[in-house]
Amino acid sequence: DRKLDALSAGLMGIVGLSYLYVGRIRTAVILPLAGLAFVFALGWSRLVLKPLGVCVLAGGAIVVFLLYVIHPASIARRQKVADTRFYNRWYFYVGWFVGLQLLTQLVLVTFKPQLFGYEIFRIPSKSMTPTLMPGDWFTVDTWRYKNHDPRAGDVVAFKTTDGYTFVQRIVGTPYDQIEIRSGVLYRNGVAASEPYVHHDATDTPFGRDSANIALAPDQLYVLGDYRDQSRDSRLFGPISRPQLIGRVEYIVFSWNRTIQTGRFPKKVSDDT
Repeated sequence: DRKLDALSAGLMGIVGLSYLYVGRIRTAVILPLAGLAFVFALGWSRLVLKPLGVCVLAGGAIVVFLLYVIHPASIARRQKVADTRFYNRWYFYVGWFVGLQLLTQLVLVTFKPQLFGYEIFRIPSKSMTPTLMPGDWFTVDTWRYKNHDPRAGDVVAFKTTDGYTFVQRIVGTPYDQIEIRSGVLYRNGVAASEPYVHHDATDTPFGRDSANIALAPDQLYVLGDYRDQSRDSRLFGPISRPQLIGRVEYIVFSWNRTIQTGRFPKKVSDDT
């Protein structure tokens, strides 16, 4: 028999080992699988893209963490001793911990966009002001462009050719002719209506003029809404469709020194 200590059980819960420690291996197996099923359900229902879904996801994560810490500690306090099992060895604990980390990294981080259909980003710059402000947290639908073509006006996250993640607005789609004259965007020779664009005369103009460019069948032209403070297709050229991560859906939280309560929840992209 092993003596159980409530404090040790609680501390081991922080690294996901508490149920092994108190001899509940079934719970140790079922709980992570239930957590994955929960995240899959939120992702496949597309609820995770909405502020309510993000709150449910965050709440679920907090509940699971507290469960790992409090419940085994309670078991240890009541039970006092437990049989020594094959999984109560230091090397099994190490293997279990490494396995949980790999599962978390591969499923919940590396392949999250493909498996669950969403990403959550925080914007650090003012290039999309006023649509997205520094400190805004927002959801991205990574499955959007499996069944929909990108449209002019969509706010998207994408990877640059050097691996950086940018968030900007599509203003030109395949075969469009794009030109900028005195800060005005012309698409196929017609001045585009862009009520979201922000110009600030106190800032140094950035790319107020851009020569006409014809987009190829797989190319998209992207610009920041804060045109005078945005590194975009005027600098690095059009992007290709495979570079898209997905479409920005909702601002779900905003923190810039203080919580910006007036900025969330808010829909970013138009479904019409």
